[in-house]
Amino acid sequence: IDELRKVKVDILVHTVGAFAMQDAAKATPADLRAMFDANMVTLFHAVQGVLPHMLKQKDGLILGVSAGQAAQLSGPRAALYTASKAAVSAYILSIHDELKVKGVRGCVLYPMGAIDTPANREAGLSWESMIDPRGIAKSVGHALTRPDRAHVTELKVYPDV
Repeated sequence: IDELRKVKVDILVHTVGAFAMQDAAKATPADLRAMFDANMVTLFHAVQGVLPHMLKQKDGLILGVSAGQAAQLSGPRAALYTASKAAVSAYILSIHDELKVKGVRGCVLYPMGAIDTPANREAGLSWESMIDPRGIAKSVGHALTRPDRAHVTELKVYPDV
């Protein structure tokens, strides 16, 4: 416990998440739990783990990955996914508004399309239409290297095409 009190946490980059599509009329409570557990509940627990340290040192950045659909608040066959990612955005932006005076900032990254991953390629998406993960990494790096007074609260990353 004493060692945990000495921990310095400057940044949380939350990339955990899941995606599933289903017809809104066929969604079940289990589907709802799965989407919110993967996308929002994991973020909540990660924030609760680092927030005491950030508040104590009066400095920190919490960056979470939402989704382009959440930025637009829509998506066919993605109601639960979109709702869970919109919750991620609302949570991080609310944290920013509440805690920026205490030195803790929030930033939401919105991939505006599918990210080039093995799973997305296996699903049949072409790499040309997807977002290069290096673009995501560069955007995260940009947000992390801004001065404290430069509150970058939202970043949208688009495919090259």
